[in-house]
Amino acid sequence: MSRSRSPKYRQSRREHSPDDMIDQLNIRSRTCYSFAPSQRKDNGHEDNCECRRPQDEHSDKNQIGNSRWTMELNTREEINAEHGQLPNGAQFVRLALDTPKEKAEKILLHAWKLPEPSFIVSVVGGAKHFKMTDQLETNFINGLIDLVNKSDAWLVTNGYATGIVRLVGEAIHQFELSRFNENPITAIGICKWGCIMDVDKITLPMDEETQQITTHTLDVTPNNRLKQRRSGEWDLEMHHSHYLMLDDGTTRNYDTQNYRTHLVTHMAKINNEHDFFVPVVTIMVEGGLDSIENIYYDLRSNIPVIIIDGSGRAADFFTRWLLWTKDLDNDVENQDIVCQIEELDDEDDIKQFTKVMYCLQPAVRFHLTVFNLNSDTDLSETIFRSICRSRQRFIKMKEQKTNEQLETRRRRLAKLNSGKQKTDDLADRSKIMKKDQVAEQTRLLDLAMKWDCITVAREFIFQNSLDNILGKDKYFIKALKENLPNFVYEFLKLGIDPANVFFSKKRHSETKSRYARFIKELYDNKLMDIGKTHLKKFIQISKHDTSRIINDVESLNLLLKHLIGAYMYELYFDTLEDEHNYQKKWGLIEDSGTLKQDENENTINEKDLLLKPEEKKDYKYIMRDLFLWAVLMNRIEMAKVFLSFMKNRICPALIATKILKQYHSVATYGDLKKAYIKDATYFEKYAITCLDKCDDHDVHKSCEIILRQNELYGYVTCLQVASDAQDKLFIAEPASIEAMNNIWYDKLHPEQASYRHRLALFFGIVSLGLLAPVFVKYRESKEARKRKEAVSEKFRDNGINYGDPKLLEYPLILRSQTDSAPILYLRKLAKFHRSLPMKFCYHVITYIFFLLLFSYFLLFNFSPPKSQSPSIHWTEILTIILVSCILIEEIHYFFTQDSLTFEGKLESYRRDYFKPMTILAIILFYIGLILRFANAGSEDKFMAARIVMAIDLEIWWLRCLSFIIVIPYLGPHLVAIWKMIQDLLFFMVIIAVVMIGYGVASRSMVYYPRANNFTMETGGSINNSFDGRTVFRHIIYPVYYFLYGDFGDELTNLDSNPEAGWSIADHVLLAIHMIFVNILLTNLLIAMFTKRFDKVYEDTRNIWHSQQYLFTREYFSRSPFLPPISLLYDIYYLARMFFFYIRRKHFQKSADRDSRVFKIISKKKHTIKEWNDFEDAFTSEYAHDEVKALNNASIKSKSGSDSDNKENKDDMMKDHSGLTDANNNLKQVQNDLNKLKVLVEGLNKELNDEIEKKISQNGDPTNP
Repeated sequence: MSRSRSPKYRQSRREHSPDDMIDQLNIRSRTCYSFAPSQRKDNGHEDNCECRRPQDEHSDKNQIGNSRWTMELNTREEINAEHGQLPNGAQFVRLALDTPKEKAEKILLHAWKLPEPSFIVSVVGGAKHFKMTDQLETNFINGLIDLVNKSDAWLVTNGYATGIVRLVGEAIHQFELSRFNENPITAIGICKWGCIMDVDKITLPMDEETQQITTHTLDVTPNNRLKQRRSGEWDLEMHHSHYLMLDDGTTRNYDTQNYRTHLVTHMAKINNEHDFFVPVVTIMVEGGLDSIENIYYDLRSNIPVIIIDGSGRAADFFTRWLLWTKDLDNDVENQDIVCQIEELDDEDDIKQFTKVMYCLQPAVRFHLTVFNLNSDTDLSETIFRSICRSRQRFIKMKEQKTNEQLETRRRRLAKLNSGKQKTDDLADRSKIMKKDQVAEQTRLLDLAMKWDCITVAREFIFQNSLDNILGKDKYFIKALKENLPNFVYEFLKLGIDPANVFFSKKRHSETKSRYARFIKELYDNKLMDIGKTHLKKFIQISKHDTSRIINDVESLNLLLKHLIGAYMYELYFDTLEDEHNYQKKWGLIEDSGTLKQDENENTINEKDLLLKPEEKKDYKYIMRDLFLWAVLMNRIEMAKVFLSFMKNRICPALIATKILKQYHSVATYGDLKKAYIKDATYFEKYAITCLDKCDDHDVHKSCEIILRQNELYGYVTCLQVASDAQDKLFIAEPASIEAMNNIWYDKLHPEQASYRHRLALFFGIVSLGLLAPVFVKYRESKEARKRKEAVSEKFRDNGINYGDPKLLEYPLILRSQTDSAPILYLRKLAKFHRSLPMKFCYHVITYIFFLLLFSYFLLFNFSPPKSQSPSIHWTEILTIILVSCILIEEIHYFFTQDSLTFEGKLESYRRDYFKPMTILAIILFYIGLILRFANAGSEDKFMAARIVMAIDLEIWWLRCLSFIIVIPYLGPHLVAIWKMIQDLLFFMVIIAVVMIGYGVASRSMVYYPRANNFTMETGGSINNSFDGRTVFRHIIYPVYYFLYGDFGDELTNLDSNPEAGWSIADHVLLAIHMIFVNILLTNLLIAMFTKRFDKVYEDTRNIWHSQQYLFTREYFSRSPFLPPISLLYDIYYLARMFFFYIRRKHFQKSADRDSRVFKIISKKKHTIKEWNDFEDAFTSEYAHDEVKALNNASIKSKSGSDSDNKENKDDMMKDHSGLTDANNNLKQVQNDLNKLKVLVEGLNKELNDEIEKKISQNGDPTNP
C-alpha cells in the first residue's frame, strides 16, 4: 500500500534534516534544581530528592518550607534539549512534560515529516509479570501489526522493552524482516527520559567510535542488564521508529500523567469540529493501576477503549465489572449524563475506585468494548465497531448540546425574531451538522475499506443509502482496485451505476475513447503486477511495442481473442459509431431498411424496450466488462458479485472457465496453478446449477438459452464456449443433451426412442424420404393447428431454427385444404432431407460405397498401364472423384467453422480426433496417385504406389470409427480406446528398449562373431554388414517375433552348441528377457488398461458428449445431398464465402448475413428480452446466495466484541473460577450490583454532609 513518506527511515541526519527544524522550535527539557526530601516508601536513601537524585546534585539544596515537590516549583527549563537518531536509526527528542501539544505536533509532522495518520492506536497495559499466550500472539499481536500496516496508522506505546510493548516491538521487527519491500510501521514511543536505562549512552551523536561503544553497550545479555537495572529503569524498545522522551526532572518515575491522551486527542482532532476527525482507539492488555488511569484519561477525552479479555489483571477486572453492571447499558435516564465523581475524596484507593466508577457509568461505558482472545472475532472489526459506536454516541451528545444552545438562544431572542427566522436557523444548523457527519462517515468508510469491515460499515456508514458518502464513485473504484468484493456488492446493491462511473457523460466525444477511464483505472500496469494472475502471459506484443500493457481497446480485444477464442467478435470499441460500423461490417446487424420493416412488424409492447436504450445498454456493457476484468485479474469473489447483478449468468460463467483453464495451462506447479483449476471447476458448476434451475421450469427455453447467440459476449453461444473450454460436465447436462438432440432431429420430433418411431424413421431413410411425410412424426404446434392459422417466424433460417413455431402443416399464406396437401408433403419431404439423421445416413452410405470401391480397385484393378489396358479402370476413376468430393467437403467444413481467423479455424479443426486422420488419408491418396503415374513403367517401382495406397486404405477404414460415435452404446467406448492408445504408446517405448537391448546383446555374443560360424563369411546365413535393412532383419525382427511365440532358429542354434559359453549366457539372457517381456510387461499392460478403463469409465460418457457436439456441429453444415450433387453444393457455398470475404476485406462491404451459423438467431427483440428475463428470474436467487455465502465466510463473528457478549461471559467464567457461582446465579449478580449502587449513594451522602458542614461552619457558601 502506497504511502507519501519515504520507504526507508534509516537515512542520515543530513538527508532528513530534522535537527534544524527542531532547533527552531526551541524545544526544552527540565532539570530538578531545588531539593525536596522524598516521601516515597520505596526510597532507599534518606538524602534523595523526590526526583530520586541525590541532594548534592541539586543547585538549591535547601527545602522550600514544608511544600511538596512539584515540577513547576522544583524544576527549571533547559534549552538545547537532546534530539537526533538512535543506533537503530529511529528519531528521538527529549522534551519537557509540559511542552505544548502544538510543538509536539510540529516535531512529528514537520521535523520528522511523518504523514498525517489515518488512524491512531495506543497500546497500554502490563509492564511487569506479563506472560504471552498463544491467543495473545495469534489473535492480537499479529492482527494489530497487520491492521496498523494496512491503515497507515500511528502505533503509540510507552516505548519500554517490557510487557506488552516488548511483544509489539518483536512483532514489528518480524514484520519488517518478512516484508522488507513494504514501508515500515510508524511506531511512536512516548516514554520518560529518566526511566530509560543508559539513556545518555544510546542518545550520543552517532559517529564510528561512539557507534562501536554504544553497540557494545547494548549487546549486553538480558540477564546481565536485569542485574544492572535499578528499580524504575527499563530498556528502550529499539524497534520503534520514533520516540518522544518526556522529561519532568525526575528519574525512574513512569508517570507521564495524561500527556499521551492529550497528544493523541490533539492529533486526532476529536473535539475540533472545524477539522477532519482521525479515528483513534486505545487497546488495554493486562495492566495495573497505571493502566486504569490511562483508561480513565482516554474515556474523559472520548477515546474508545478496547479491553483484551483474558489477558489478565486490570483488563479482566474491567471485563468482570462490565458484565456485572450490564444493566447500566439500558439506563436510558442517565445514558447522556456524565458525572464527575472523581471529586469524592483525595485518598489513593478512593481515587482508583472513583475512576473505575467513572468508566462504568452509562454515559461513558459505551466507549468500552471487550475483545475476547478465546473467540474467533476479528480484531479489526472489533476496533472499528468501537470507533463507530463511540463516535456515533459522541455526535449524538454534541447534537443534543447544540440543540439545547439553539433552544436557549431562541428563547432569548423570541421577542426579536420571527418564527420563520428561528426555523431557518435550526434548519441551517441541521444542514451544516449533516454535512459534517457525511464527511466524517466518508473518512470512516476509507478506514473500513482498508480493514475490510463490511458488517460495521453497513451498520454505521452505509445505513441502506449512498447519500452518507462523499465521492462514492472514487470509493467504488477503490473497492475494485483493492479487491473488496463485499464493499462492491454493497455499492451495487444500494444503486450505484458503474456506467456513470467509467463511461463519459459526453457520448458524442470523438477525441476520447469511452473506455479510456475504465482501462486507465482497472488495467493499470501496477495493478496487474500486484495481482496473482498470469494475465501478462497472454498480452500480445509486436516488433514496435514489446511492453505487455493494456492501454487501448485494441489491445484488450486482442487479449480476449487470445484467451477465449477467435470465434468471439470484438467486445470493446472507442465509440458507439465504431461499434455500429464493426457490426455492420461483419453482417451482425441488419441494414436500415430491414430494421425499419422489423420495427413495424413488432408489437406495441416492444416500445417499452426503447425507453432509455443507451443507459440500459451501457449498464449491461459495464457489468460485463467488470466481470471479465475480475476474471482476468483472478479475483474470483469479485466475479461472483458481478454475476449476481447480471441477467445472463450461464455464458459468462463458462467464459470464466475458459480463461482460468488458459491460465492453468501456462502456470507453473504450485498453489496458484491448483487454484486456477479449482476456480474453473467452480464456475463450471455455477453454470450447471443455473442451467438446472432453468431446466426445472422450462426445458425448451433452457435449450434455446444455451444455443442462442449472446450479443453481449461477442455473439457466442454457451455450448460453443463450453466445447472450446472442454467443460465436459456442462455438455453432459440433460439440457445440453436435449439441445443437441433437438438440433439433430431438427423439424422431426425429438422423441424417436420407441420402436414404432424408429421403424418409421427407418422406412423414411430407406425410401430416401419419400415415405417420411406419411410415417415419421414431425414437430408441430397443437394450438396453432387447431386454430389453423399462420404463425410468424421466430428465428432466422440461416441459424438453428428447430424451435420455430411456424407450422409445417400450413404455409404462411393459407390456401384451401386441397391446394395445401401437396405443399405440405413437399415441405415435410424437404425438412426430412435437411434433418441431420438423413445427412448422416447419406454420409454413411456414401462412405461405405467409397471404401468398397477403393478396396475393389486396389485388390483387382490397381496395376501399371499395359498395352491391353492403357487407361485406368473406371472404379479407380470413380474413387478419385469420391476422394475429391471428400476433399471439397472438408474444405467447406473448415471454412464454415465458427472461428473468424485462419489460425482459429485450424485450431478448432484439429480438436476432432478424426479430422487429422482424414487429412492424412487424403494426402496419402494423392501421393499414391502421383506415384501411380510417375512409376508406371516398372512393376518394381510401381510397388511404392501400391504400398502408399494400401496404407491409405487402412486409414480410410479406421476412419469408419467416426460413425460409431453417434451410437450411445458404442461411442463412449471409443473414447476409452483412445485413452488406452496413449498408454499403449508409452508401453511400446518400454518394449522397444527391452527388445533392442536383448537383440544387440544376444547378436553380439552369438551370431555376429566370426568364430561361431553364423556369418556369411564363414558359410552361415547372417549378413553382418552395417546397413539399415540388415540391422532390422537380423536384430530387431527376430526379437520382435518372440512376442508371438515364434523363436525361429533361435533355440536350435543355441542347443546345437550346448557347451559353448556364449550359448549358456544367451540361454540365461533369453530366459530373463522372456520373463520380463511376456510375463511381467504383458500383465503390466493388462493392469494399465484395466486401471485406465476404470479411471475413465465415468468420464467417458462426458467426453463422448463433447465429441457428439462436434459431430453435430459438422453435420449441421454438411450438404443434404448425395455426391456428386453435394460437390456442386459445397462449391457454390465456398464460392459465395470467398466472394463475401473479398467484398468485406477489400471493398469494406458487409459480410454475408445469410451464411449458415450454428446458433439460434432471434428475429425479434422481445424474444431476446424473454430469454434474459427467464434466465435472470430463475438464477438470481442462486447467484445472490453465492454472494451471501461469500459474505458469511468473510464477515467475522461479532458476538465476542461487545461488553454484553454472552461468549465473553462464558469465557470469563472459565478464567475466573472464584466468580463462577456468582456469575451462574443471576440473582446473586443483581445483589452485587445493588450493593455497588448503595455504596455510591453512601459516598454521595457523605460528600453532601461534608459540604453542608463546611457551609454551616463558615456561614458563607461561597467560601470553601
